[in-house]
Amino acid sequence: MRTGWEATKLGAVAFIVPFVFVFSPSLLAQGTYWLVLVNFLSASLGVVLLSIAIRGFLMTEVNPTSRLLLFASAIGLFLPVESAGVNALFNIASLIIGVVLIGGNVIASRLAKTQPVV
Repeated sequence: MRTGWEATKLGAVAFIVPFVFVFSPSLLAQGTYWLVLVNFLSASLGVVLLSIAIRGFLMTEVNPTSRLLLFASAIGLFLPVESAGVNALFNIASLIIGVVLIGGNVIASRLAKTQPVV
């Protein structure tokens, strides 16, 4: 059972991604090059953030508050960017939150490695 739950956590993103295609046809290369590139990068980072949020681990363990923020950031990054509208603002805010949380986790892991063992 434990292995099955771990596999479900890792594979949960694969069940969500097809629904993102419905909201953003540019992920299927329909639209301008700029729009396809921006939405692809946004959705890719959303997949990474969602995986971290579901699994609860990146370089170190992620606390529950950060997991919730990572999950919200991932959902925000799945929204399609069509123009400089509300979705673009959600994407930018989600990108900033995600980068800050990932950076904090990386810094925390480096600090944990440099702490002397008592």
